[in-house]
This record gives sequence, C-alpha cells and structure tokens, in this order.
Amino acid sequence: MSLYQLLVDSYNQIVSVFPAPLQWLITVIVLIAVVVAFMQLARINLWFLLILVLLLPVLIPLLVSVIEAIWHFFLYLLVRIGIGTQGSL
Repeated sequence: MSLYQLLVDSYNQIVSVFPAPLQWLITVIVLIAVVVAFMQLARINLWFLLILVLLLPVLIPLLVSVIEAIWHFFLYLLVRIGIGTQGSL
C-alpha cells in the first residue's frame, strides 16, 4: 500500500464519522492542518533536509515519492471540497 493510498483511506475513515453536511468543513480543517504542519516541518528541519539531500543523493527518489504522495493527497482534499478538478489527479 502506497503512502497516498494510506492517507486517502485514513482520511475517508475519519470523515465518514461526521454527517455529510459537515464533511466539507472537516476537509477544510484537515487541509489547513496539513499545510501548517508541512510548513512547520520545513521551517524546523530545513537545514537537516538540505544536508540530507546533499550527502545522500540516493534518497532523492524516495523524497520525490513522499512529496508526490503528499501533493496527490492535497489535490484529493481540494477535489473533495470542490476547488480542484477530478482530472488533475
């Protein structure tokens, strides 16, 4: 199971607990939380990430895979609230 599929399945389990009229609000909250968490992570660990990328170029495909999974999850959340289009996934 890929990271993207794990994120989508977890999100769908969480959002299914709430009634349908509130699911868009939960999606917006999750979307904001993901963006804020990623910004905090990048701000705190920026130097560590730069050194890691410079010293271990073998990890670049892994980092691309993780960033791609997070990006696709972000697009999935945008589609859920009606901002994105299904064709972008």
